[in-house]
Amino acid sequence: NYECNIEILKKAIDAVIERHEVLRTIFKEDQEGEIRQWVLMPSEIAFKVALATQFSKILFIESLVFFVSGIKNSTKNFLVPP
Repeated sequence: NYECNIEILKKAIDAVIERHEVLRTIFKEDQEGEIRQWVLMPSEIAFKVALATQFSKILFIESLVFFVSGIKNSTKNFLVPP
């Protein structure tokens, strides 16, 4: 078993998010209703580090499965750029 300094981990992840625009890129509709790519500022990213409990791990897996199945069953293809 080992200890992890959460604050150092958070700073390292924040640095990676700041360095790589792809981690801050979202797709949303513009004023004309077209899907466009937007790159957020690092300060706009609400990334949090939290300790995982067995319960939170189960919720994460269930949420991920729900999300992926939602993409598969969607009429829109979110994985292909417009």
